[in-house]
Amino acid sequence: VRAGMTLDDAYPLADGADEAWAITRTPGGVLWVVGKCGFILRSDDEGGTWTQVSSGMGLLANDMEMLTNTFGMAVGGQGFVWKTTDGGRKWVVSKPFEEPLFIGNTSGLQTLDIVDEEFAITGGVHGLLLRTWDGGAFWENIGFPNGQPESAEFTDLSLIDRDNGWATINGVLHRTFTAGSIWEPVPGVTGSQVHFMDPMRGWVLSGAGLVRRTTDGGLT
Repeated sequence: VRAGMTLDDAYPLADGADEAWAITRTPGGVLWVVGKCGFILRSDDEGGTWTQVSSGMGLLANDMEMLTNTFGMAVGGQGFVWKTTDGGRKWVVSKPFEEPLFIGNTSGLQTLDIVDEEFAITGGVHGLLLRTWDGGAFWENIGFPNGQPESAEFTDLSLIDRDNGWATINGVLHRTFTAGSIWEPVPGVTGSQVHFMDPMRGWVLSGAGLVRRTTDGGLT
C-alpha cells in the first residue's frame, strides 16, 4: 500500500473485466491484471486508470507474471499460454499440449512463475505441470503421468532460481531443488499461496487468514 492510500481504496477496472484473477507488477511499476475471457489490463499510474490491451479470447486467464517492463507470460483455461516481448502491445498465444492431456480440464493452468526470459514453470489441476527452458518455444511435461499424481493441484508457484522454488500443492507447502522435477512437502505447513522475496524471506497464506513467515529459507 503506497503512502496516502488505504486498503479500502478501490479502482474500477475496464467494462467487462468484472472477474480479475491475478495481478502483477513489473520492476518499473506497471500493473497488469488478467482474468475472465482472457482480458489483459495495464495501469501506468499505480491503478488509478486502466487500459485494456487484450479484448479477450473467450478463455479464462488464471495467472500472469511480468518479468520486466517488456517480457511476460500469462496462463489459463484449457492449457493456453500468452507471451509478450514488447510490453503487452502484442501477445502470442500457444497451447503447449493438445488433447488428451486437457480433456475435461477447462481450468487448465492455474499458476505461473518466471525466473528469466528462458526458464518458467506453470501448473494446474489434475497434476498439470509444465516447464520451459527456451522462453516458451517448447514446454516439457513434468507433471502427470511423468512426475506428479493426477490428484495433484498446483495453486501457486514461487521460484528462487532455475533449481530451487516453492509451490502450494493440494493445500500443502512444497519445495523443489530439482527445477520442478521433484517436489517435497514441508511438514506441518499448509497453504494456498506462497511468495518468496529472496532465498531467505517468504510468506505462505494458510487457512483462516493465517499468514506464515520465514526469514531463514524455510528452516522455521
